[in-house]
Amino acid sequence: MEEKKRRLDFIDMMKGVLIVLMVIGHTNSPYTPFIYLFHMGAFFIISGFLYNDSKYTIKSYIKKQIKGLLLPYFVVNILFLIFARIINKFLKMNVFFNIPTIKSFLLYSQRVDIGDATWFLLVLFYSSILSAILLKCKKKINLKYTILVLFFISVIINQNRILLPYMLDLSFYGT
Repeated sequence: MEEKKRRLDFIDMMKGVLIVLMVIGHTNSPYTPFIYLFHMGAFFIISGFLYNDSKYTIKSYIKKQIKGLLLPYFVVNILFLIFARIINKFLKMNVFFNIPTIKSFLLYSQRVDIGDATWFLLVLFYSSILSAILLKCKKKINLKYTILVLFFISVIINQNRILLPYMLDLSFYGT
């Protein structure tokens, strides 16, 4: 008989609360600065909490993350680009501004207006892959020092306002 996945009620409740906070945060409420202090980081923590190191090989985990995070990121953004171009052309005015071509989105990681809503998928993809690799290699590397190095890299990137393609600069935070 197929093993049934067990849900953790407190995780579902935390995700629900975080989703509500994310919506409130995006309404520019007076609580937005406070909510932005932790809400996305909490999603990353939950994702890490649910990761099962023994369940996947690196290759199978990367395939799973491509299917679950990377593919939706590209599909949603490309569909939005097509939709925005059609609307702009149909209305004969720019309802959506700064719409890159699909080519520049794919090749040069040019942000899409909806990219602010989907950046999380891309950053979670990189962070989860890097974390999985580190966990698989934990016997060969000193995980504490590696995490410390990643932290300092993220601080240097942030302090110097370095922007890496495809939001790689944000990936160190999630790892």
